[in-house]
Amino acid sequence: MARPEDARQYGRATRNRAVDVRRSRGSTMGDDHVLDDLAARALDSLEAPEQARVDGHLRGCDACAARLAEYRAVVGALPLALDPLGPPPGTWATIQSGLAPRPDVR
Repeated sequence: MARPEDARQYGRATRNRAVDVRRSRGSTMGDDHVLDDLAARALDSLEAPEQARVDGHLRGCDACAARLAEYRAVVGALPLALDPLGPPPGTWATIQSGLAPRPDVR
């Protein structure tokens, strides 16, 4: 199971790789990149016009595409970092109480 310290290490490694990519390309990842929208894209929460704009940028930008892949890996691991929770006590009794037999159903 993933632990919070694993996520912190992953975050540091991700930032370090991003800095290396920027340095190797001589880029500072300025305004022409879609960094502010990548997390929302990883969660599939962008509206259609924004998603089309980001996807268009990603087709031509390896650095942003790599960052999106890293974000998606983190998004995929997030559920593993949580302990499973069962329903609160009494939930099943509440459900059953709403399922009283109906006289018109055989």
